[in-house]
Amino acid sequence: MQFPLPQYTTLDTHIIVAVSGGVDSVVLAVWLQALGFEISIAHCNFQLRGEESEADEVFVRSLAANINMPFHYKRMNTEVAMQDWKVGIQEAARRLRYDWFTELLNSQYISNKKNIILATAHHQDDSIETFLHHALRGTGLRGLRGVPQVNGRIVRPLLAYSKTDILAYANEKNLAWRDDSSNFKTDYTRNKIRHLVVPTLTAIRTDYREQLQVTMTNLSDAQAVLDELSLTLKTTAVSAENDKMLIRLSKIAHFSMQTQIFLLIDWLQEFGFHRSQCSDMIAAANTNGKQFLTETAYCILHNHTLIIQKNPTKSGLQKKRFYINKLVFDSIINTDFGNILVRKTAINAAFANTSKDIVFLDAQKLALPLYIDTWQIEDCVASFQPLGMKGKKKKISDFLHDLGLNTLEKAKIQLLFDANGEIIWIMGFRADHRYRITENTTDTISIAIMD
Repeated sequence: MQFPLPQYTTLDTHIIVAVSGGVDSVVLAVWLQALGFEISIAHCNFQLRGEESEADEVFVRSLAANINMPFHYKRMNTEVAMQDWKVGIQEAARRLRYDWFTELLNSQYISNKKNIILATAHHQDDSIETFLHHALRGTGLRGLRGVPQVNGRIVRPLLAYSKTDILAYANEKNLAWRDDSSNFKTDYTRNKIRHLVVPTLTAIRTDYREQLQVTMTNLSDAQAVLDELSLTLKTTAVSAENDKMLIRLSKIAHFSMQTQIFLLIDWLQEFGFHRSQCSDMIAAANTNGKQFLTETAYCILHNHTLIIQKNPTKSGLQKKRFYINKLVFDSIINTDFGNILVRKTAINAAFANTSKDIVFLDAQKLALPLYIDTWQIEDCVASFQPLGMKGKKKKISDFLHDLGLNTLEKAKIQLLFDANGEIIWIMGFRADHRYRITENTTDTISIAIMD
């Protein structure tokens, strides 16, 4: 067995080896040490198998001591994470594991070495199982490439070797290891592939590993070509504006429908848009106002441009309604919506003001507490009486439409309400006629939006 990643073989490299206690990770740790690398051992205890999990931790701790290597470990509350994230137990464990790996890689206390990487014991059989697993549930080219040998600072040195190779090495070196009893069950899809599908493949063709590896390599090469094309086109069609992504569909309109859909899938994958939505986006390219939603983002078509923004309601970033229970003057108030400043003001100053970021109000007409919230479609829009329209009512949606705002911009509008839910001010745009300063006003306040 030879180390397949020469770019990581400098003397100034420290390798954190993820060790479960199974034969694969034990072989990886012993092998890397024998090659002369500075290593430390990291063990995750997911606390899912009772005494067996505890025994695994004891074994790995003893292994680290026996080969004189630093030992890092973490106990994970996997069942709670599964409930919080609403995912299966294996996915919860995977997220916890890689979140901790990231912490380790970014720690200042692991090693003085300039280059710190983390090695996992994925091997050729794991990569093939991943290929089959993804193929069965439906995936794109990326999902059919198997397990990547390098992913940032995480490396998989054993990918060139089969389980048979690893067992042969372990037996040759008289190594001890522990078997995870859950690996022998067929409760999970991956285990069913390992114990039911793979033996059938072996019976059909003994060199199935090598042949599937050729297929995965070809698919990986094809994806690399597509990635290069996508990146080149992205520089001309995609741009960022504040917290939004803009995709100008006119820049890719000369490509086939399939190519356009592929590009959108590639560019929008981080937002969770699926293939049918991307197809609908292309089909609706000549329309305005069409909306598309995911759990964490929303998108609107406007002038042949897709405008994508994280959805604060779905992503947990929604700003909370902020209450002003009493008027504290000349003090900046910090809210989720930004900072505001409330002041007592002379009436003549109110009439002289022309700024959209400050509103002057008759204090006697205000019912406390006031509160700030984002505009929602269910707001009492019919009660709004824009200042300057002499008390005529207008729906907020119509008022904002007249300003030429698109749906994403409207969603960011902030409203100031009184205790009765009446709209006092569309902040930054227009106050309500009912709270205006008149010749009978005796108590005037100003509320200003601060930068």
